[in-house]
Amino acid sequence: DDDPTNGATQTITSDSGDIIGKVVGVSQVLGNIIIFLSSWFGKFVLVVGVCTLIIITQLHSLYMTLKNKDDEQESKEE
Repeated sequence: DDDPTNGATQTITSDSGDIIGKVVGVSQVLGNIIIFLSSWFGKFVLVVGVCTLIIITQLHSLYMTLKNKDDEQESKEE
């Protein structure tokens, strides 16, 4: 039952042999996400994804700022 090659199974005991913790829930999806993010490719995807999100939000902010300036100039000209 306690396969040391299975990353989802872990038994920790104290010097007296008492069990310190027990499994109260299992999520295969979260386990797969952790395994993916532990890989080199997963870390790469995470970094690129965060950088892409930051770039997109900054470009949107810049676009909205320029659009508001154009609207203000048009309203002053009228």
